[in-house]
Formats: sequence, structure tokens, C-alpha cells
Amino acid sequence: MKPALALLCSLALAGCSGQPVPRPKLTAEMYPWRLRDPSALGRDFLWQQRLTVKVGQREDSLTVAVQKRGNALTLIGLTPFNTKAFLLRQDGGEVQFQAFVNRELPFPPRFVLIDVQRAYMALATDATPAQFGYKSWPLDGEQIDEQYADHQLTERKFRRLDGQPQGTVRIRYQGRWPGGAPRRVVIDNGWFGYSLTVETLAETLL
Repeated sequence: MKPALALLCSLALAGCSGQPVPRPKLTAEMYPWRLRDPSALGRDFLWQQRLTVKVGQREDSLTVAVQKRGNALTLIGLTPFNTKAFLLRQDGGEVQFQAFVNRELPFPPRFVLIDVQRAYMALATDATPAQFGYKSWPLDGEQIDEQYADHQLTERKFRRLDGQPQGTVRIRYQGRWPGGAPRRVVIDNGWFGYSLTVETLAETLL
């Protein structure tokens, strides 16, 4: 299966190459998550990111601009030819998606927003961040485990308490920009079988 950003990368690349995109039957219920408002991401920012996804032996990449302003989050994906592949926007609780390649999106757009929130949003109920060591707590039917070192989050894991889906979503963090954005995030999604590396190439605080 190729859900979430993995499928989005494949969609953008296939739109230029003309290669067919696998069409698994994915529904919003397959990727459980209560979508939070973008304002919970904190300060307004503009990130330029490179996404590299690996599914089995296949590896694809594309560039994405990510802007958070107020209670709106906008993602613009670019093809290898530097043209628009898609626009995805969450404005409060409303999600809008537009594709600029000749392919139908084979999964709910909210899957992309879920990966963003799992990786970048502060989730702990305790407002005081850990400095070193380990944190674990239940949230919305999931067990979340976090690892900290030198006041920074280094790893985050998600596991469904009911085992549906089975497995673990593991997120690792490497380095930070001055404004706080992780320089490199690796998402190993054991629920759907893909690995996504997100490199933040530039950060601008708005």
C-alpha cells in the first residue's frame, strides 16, 4: 500500500512521467486521527522541504512549500519539472485539495495533514517539555512515546491501543533550525509500509 505522502509523491511524479499510479482502496477511517486546527502548530512559518519516500525498492522525491499562517496551513507540491503538482490547504476544520497533474488523488487528502501533525505538532498535555529521557501517555486511542535529549525531541512513536492498524509509526528528528523546525524528520510508518524522509531546506518565520 502507498498511503499518505508516499502516494502523494507517486502522484506528482507519475503525472509527469505518464506512468500509472496504483489505486488501493483507502478510506479516511484507515488512518485514525483527530485532525487539530493548524494554529496548534504555533508560530507562523514558511518551510521549503524535500520529501523522499521509499516503498519497497522504489524511491521518489519532490519539493514542497509549507506555510502556516494563523489557523491555516497550505502545502504546495512541485513536480521534478518545477511545476505545481498539487495544492492542499487546511483552514480551521475545512480541508481543500487541488491537483494540477492529470491524476485523481487515490487517498483522502487529510492523510497528508495527519502526517504533518503527527510529526510537527506538540501533543503532550504537560506544557513543560522534557529535557532528557522518556515520556509516554495515551491520546485518542493511541499510545504515544517520546524520547528527549538536550531539551529536544529526538523520537516519537504511535501505537493504536486496539491494534487497528497493527504496528508502530516511528518518527525520528535530527537537527533544528533557529526558529525550531527540525532539519530532518524520518517517518517509518509500520501501519502502511512506507518510509518518508522530510528535509527542511529553509525556514522563514512570518
